[in-house]
Amino acid sequence: MYIAKVERSLEMVNKLFCVLALCVFSNVMACKNLTSDKLEEKYQQWRALNLSNYSYVMKKQCFCAPEYTRETEVSVIDGNVAGAVYVDSNEKVPENVFADLVSISGWFENISNAIDKKSDFVKISYHEKMAYPVKIEIDKHKRRSDDEVVVLIYDLRQQ
Repeated sequence: MYIAKVERSLEMVNKLFCVLALCVFSNVMACKNLTSDKLEEKYQQWRALNLSNYSYVMKKQCFCAPEYTRETEVSVIDGNVAGAVYVDSNEKVPENVFADLVSISGWFENISNAIDKKSDFVKISYHEKMAYPVKIEIDKHKRRSDDEVVVLIYDLRQQ
């Protein structure tokens, strides 16, 4: 009789665990869909501004080499990154850093890729009026250390 009660209790716990897991998974997928939907909405708002010549300042926070984490002013001409300098010294960024820089549309694409590749955590904050991402937080694998990236984008100016 005692064994039968334990078996029923274990069966009940197993069912509850399955229901809980399904709820958590559904909520995670719903969050990712909301993130994707909002990303698309903000991207369309950004595109409607029709800006192709502008500059912005970015600061990357990651476990990267120091040249990647310095505050950088990025110049975009005709929708393509045309130049970049470090804000503190006005010196050009090295080629390896320059190769990783993108336009605002490129940031939208990077965020979309992170969502599509099912990163464990993606959180985006957008400029209130211009709709570009001002804070991008991505953690590809929560169980892995040092793969988190935070990018701050600010001081966007039309050229």
